[in-house]
Amino acid sequence: GLDEHWALFYGEKAAPFLREFHQILKHELMDFYHSLAERKVAVPTYPAKAIQRLEDLLASAESSISPDSVEMRRFKVFSAPWAENIRVQKAAQSYKLPLYSAARLRPGETVNLDGLADEACWQRAAKVQFIDPNGGGQAPDYPIEAKLLWDEQGIYGFFHSPYPPLLDKTLWFNSGYELFLMPGDEAQQNYQFAFDAQNNQYFGKQRMLPLPGPVDPNHKVPGWQLKSRVDEQGWRLEFHLPYACFEEGPPKAGQTWRFNLVSNKLNLPKEVSASSLTLGNHHNYEKYGLIRFEK
Repeated sequence: GLDEHWALFYGEKAAPFLREFHQILKHELMDFYHSLAERKVAVPTYPAKAIQRLEDLLASAESSISPDSVEMRRFKVFSAPWAENIRVQKAAQSYKLPLYSAARLRPGETVNLDGLADEACWQRAAKVQFIDPNGGGQAPDYPIEAKLLWDEQGIYGFFHSPYPPLLDKTLWFNSGYELFLMPGDEAQQNYQFAFDAQNNQYFGKQRMLPLPGPVDPNHKVPGWQLKSRVDEQGWRLEFHLPYACFEEGPPKAGQTWRFNLVSNKLNLPKEVSASSLTLGNHHNYEKYGLIRFEK
């Protein structure tokens, strides 16, 4: 019945194209998608050749159907979801792991954690670029300013969200940030730091390699400091993350760590943006960018 319906619904000319379209979808689902199920990849990246063929088949089918026919109306319903899906796939295929930098504090420089980031050292710090983590390709409607510094004691961060954050709920329902770091050249453990403007916080750790292990949701971060300011300019914060929380120890000058930064804007209109294209799963560490600790 499925094989016969292509011609009955869409016409004899379009039927071969849509039949092949369905066969490719089925093949990739069975052979490719289920192989990633245990890794919890929300939006797997399919082979580029298959994606291009799907796009070509839809175009061929549409061109073979009379524009004002009932078959075309049916085709429009059938094809409606695929343009966005194909666009996401192409964004994932062209994605290159971004490289960000954390400027090093110079001798005599200090950071006063007051949420203002008015020290000269912050002017040298490069901004982290935020994108749509689901692969939509659009720049965030509510862009975030984020910078990182480091020294021998720890990592400093300054984030500015130019909108009033959603408050007075629990951590995962307030507007907040999530910082993911995988230290060292081997990058085997994923550390998660989540926090909001009311100093609600979560610290977790999970071993990812050689095999994923259980999440430790009560990871200790001795010496963690956070200062938030909420005013007419939005939400600004500074934090200090000591290296004592990392089993791997501090970074070396010039070293890179896997890195992802997420902004969860939960007041309307909601928007999630991030520094990495994680495709629906912020723990998708293979898509994390890199943070270089500058010399």
